[in-house]
Amino acid sequence: MSNIKMGYVFEELVRKFSEANNAEAGEHYTPREVIDLMTHMLDMDEKAIKDGQLVTIYDPACGSGGMLSAAKEFIEEKINPNAKVVLYGQEVNDKTWAVAQADLLLKGETAYITKGDTLYEDGAAGEQFDFMLSNPPYGKSWKKIQKKVLANSNGRFDVGQPRSSDGQLLFTLHMISKMKPAELGGSAIAIVHNGSPLFSGDAGSGDSEIRRYILENDWLETIVALPTELFYNTGIATYIWLVRNNKPEKQKDKIQLIDASSFWKPMKRSLGNKRRRIHNGMEGSGENERYVEANDQIKQIIDIHKAFAPGPYSKIFELEDFAFRKLFLDLEETDENGNPITEEKEVTVAQNKLDDTLLIKTADDKKRLAELKDKKGKEGEFGFNLNPESELATKHKTADTTITIRKTLDGNKLGLKATLNVPKIVKDTEYIPWKDDKEAFLKKEVEKKWQITKEEKGYEIPFTKHFYVYQPLREQDKVVNEMAELESENLELMKNLGITL
Repeated sequence: MSNIKMGYVFEELVRKFSEANNAEAGEHYTPREVIDLMTHMLDMDEKAIKDGQLVTIYDPACGSGGMLSAAKEFIEEKINPNAKVVLYGQEVNDKTWAVAQADLLLKGETAYITKGDTLYEDGAAGEQFDFMLSNPPYGKSWKKIQKKVLANSNGRFDVGQPRSSDGQLLFTLHMISKMKPAELGGSAIAIVHNGSPLFSGDAGSGDSEIRRYILENDWLETIVALPTELFYNTGIATYIWLVRNNKPEKQKDKIQLIDASSFWKPMKRSLGNKRRRIHNGMEGSGENERYVEANDQIKQIIDIHKAFAPGPYSKIFELEDFAFRKLFLDLEETDENGNPITEEKEVTVAQNKLDDTLLIKTADDKKRLAELKDKKGKEGEFGFNLNPESELATKHKTADTTITIRKTLDGNKLGLKATLNVPKIVKDTEYIPWKDDKEAFLKKEVEKKWQITKEEKGYEIPFTKHFYVYQPLREQDKVVNEMAELESENLELMKNLGITL
């Protein structure tokens, strides 16, 4: 059997035994065609790997080691069989780790596979690698190990932490921490995520800050949307992220989104939830097996990636196309006639700013002001004209022209309070694309008088939005005619069966 066929036999066995033990089969392996696609996306073939040159490959959630073996085979078969390829990996599941070790030992590979949880037991501390690829667990809570993870971060997760219900972006940060400096050749990462890391988390959240870190450092090169029903334990949508700090010149400050969700063929027989596969171009079986390039969907996706140009399945974006502003607004409530609605608000009047706050014009004003300031005088209420340009009036946006200050004494401590009529404020938020003019947007979209109190920058990648194609509804006449035809057919059928209404 070929390696690919042997891989499918192994995967079917693991799936059946995993189901028998109520385990998640998908934690043990990734479909071979997905591994093949990820390996090609790393652009290993564009590297001039010389005889004896050391190439390091790493997978922090390596399962049974399939990705590592496939990456090495690619280098030896497609680039240079005399390269010195060293494999590194880590696996938390004892039995799966043992399978990976046994497989690599039988093959005589130079490999270092560590047992333990990558997030808080970094088995490759201080190491850096040329190529990294992984399919870490997604949608899995890390709440129970959160304290241990953060205590053993060693700077890996200082940028931000995703929500505790899903820790997949931690693996991305972990792999980024293993990249070689760009001046030493840099590194390339291919990692599988579900849709959550694209958009989960508001501006300022851990998820958004991680996306911001990756995007603003210009490390994200391409995201590929894979077909659904491709994996053995889930039918949800998945995406390959290509992250690298050695982008070619034409890819710098650009991001490519590839919609490969339609690049699939049905499986002759489903394997768990896997009902589809990305075709590798091999047709027939046995002696009749042959390669048909026109049917090679993996090559088609890779060609789209290498072209790095807009097309039916590819879109090119600038970094800030995925940035947005979250504006925190104070909105002034108005009645049906558009007049401001006010409410009473108790405020503190600063003693050292009384001369600015009050309009002192007459001798009587001066006398009452002196009594107000006197810490040995009497408590009580004192009325004055309010300076509309004072800090107090402008801060609270009051239209009051007079103010009554309540004086209280506590020993030598003077307390000055007043009640003002201020606009009734409602808190609100608005999300605006970063490239849009926020002032123009608010003037157009917000009817009430507004004031920006705070602004945050966030990042999200609304993948499906950019590939959405509007499908117009059918014309009414056609629908009515179809319904009439169906009704006529039903009446004819009932007549033949002798059924009457």
